Amino acid sequence: MSIAKIDELTDEISKTAETYLKSSKEISDIIALLKNIEELIDTLPSSHFKHGFDPQEIDVIRIPWINGESISGKTHADSITNDYFGFTIPWVLNAISKKYIMDEKEEEAGVFEELASLCELGLPSNFAVKIYLSGIRSREAATELSKVFNSQLASESLSEIPDIIVRNTDKLVERKLCSEKTLRWIEILAKNIKPSKKKITRIPDFTFSDKNFTVKTTQLFCKTFESSCFLCCSDFKEKIQISVTEDFPFDKIADLPGIFFEFEDNVWKMKIKNPNYQF
Repeated sequence: MSIAKIDELTDEISKTAETYLKSSKEISDIIALLKNIEELIDTLPSSHFKHGFDPQEIDVIRIPWINGESISGKTHADSITNDYFGFTIPWVLNAISKKYIMDEKEEEAGVFEELASLCELGLPSNFAVKIYLSGIRSREAATELSKVFNSQLASESLSEIPDIIVRNTDKLVERKLCSEKTLRWIEILAKNIKPSKKKITRIPDFTFSDKNFTVKTTQLFCKTFESSCFLCCSDFKEKIQISVTEDFPFDKIADLPGIFFEFEDNVWKMKIKNPNYQF
């Protein structure tokens, strides 16, 4: 779809976007926005946008599709969701979004970019999209989990979401928060995600016994040399030999990448920056 074609509908599209932005942005508002854009697209003369489906059949599928509900048994459901909602409409919505980006209207661009994702995948929210893309390849299951976790996953990356869901499986079962079908999808997810993070021993906060001893750096790394343990700064200009005890088993974490001690609140605290390890 060319920018010129979108320009022909700029005023109508902008009014539709404005109406949505002033709404409560509930699922009914999202569906109304989509319906309005579809009607505008239908006015375009190009054959690219002539889908050939019965409008009533599209109407029957639109609501359950965007709600993340089953469309099984509905007439021409596969063709309409794959060709129309899954391809044609997202293509136009992304073109509209790019137009707004060019005009430096980020809020409007974001509206149509998000709508394109919801329309293409058949999901009601960005939370559901993130869960679906993270490995729960069922629209219904992703939608159900999005309502359980809701904003808890808003700031999480796709790589972190599977681990969060799997870690909470017992709670989901105990509290009966989701269906058996969704739990089966979580089982599949658990088998497919990367191995769990390795657990390492947490070294308690500590200070040096010699009160007159000073360390210039604020970060120390635990290293071994000839069977002894040392706390060293990154350039090794400071090197402090330390004892390994039951309470302070430094040898358990020595030489591990991304593990270090940082001086905070007048004590040395163990820190983990390596995503492959956890306490």
